[in-house]
Amino acid sequence: MHKFNLFFIMLFTGLVFIGCGNSRQSEEAEVSEEKDAPEESTTSGATYAVNMNKSKIKWEGAKKFTNTSHNGVINLKSGSFKVENGSIKAGNFVIDMTSIQNTDLEGSPEDQKKLVGHLKSEDFFHVEKYPEAKFELTGVEALSNDTAHTHKINGNLSLKDVTKNIGFPATVNMEDGQFTAKAEFNINRADFNVKYGSETFSPELVQDKIIKDAIHLDINLVAKRQSSS
Repeated sequence: MHKFNLFFIMLFTGLVFIGCGNSRQSEEAEVSEEKDAPEESTTSGATYAVNMNKSKIKWEGAKKFTNTSHNGVINLKSGSFKVENGSIKAGNFVIDMTSIQNTDLEGSPEDQKKLVGHLKSEDFFHVEKYPEAKFELTGVEALSNDTAHTHKINGNLSLKDVTKNIGFPATVNMEDGQFTAKAEFNINRADFNVKYGSETFSPELVQDKIIKDAIHLDINLVAKRQSSS
């Protein structure tokens, strides 16, 4: 029954995973080819290390023509940023793809296990071969005419064997040595060769078998300034 499986994110990201169904609505990330990123090790400024316990990545995906959706979480493995004069200059974080979890089927342990197993399989994210995803900042732009967000963030998202540059709005705050960033957006899994149930790759699929290419990501990052050595 629950052969429908989606990540996101990310990722998720986050990444990221919209039309009919009861899935979350959100703006789709801008997508372009991979761009050069500043090397964090050669960038001046204070280092902010991501708090793995406080930072969260949530994903949600849905079938296209039925009221079926699933959601869950995925863990960060590492992450840090360089900040100079209040501006983010560089940064990256690594997502542990083996940590994909489902949260809406907690009352059905067998279905939950099947869903997560399918997500980790070659049909979706093939985590045995690609255990990590990575996001590397390529640009951060302050927004002056957006009442809902403070910045636009761009970065290279590497998922499976594909790297694309994505851009999305976020709310960023730095106060008392703590950095927070919140963002909600969709990524298109077809951009990263996540093919199962996708009409992009299989237009002959019957309607009730089609899984949306959009994955909704809800990202909340918390980082703390590191003391100078």
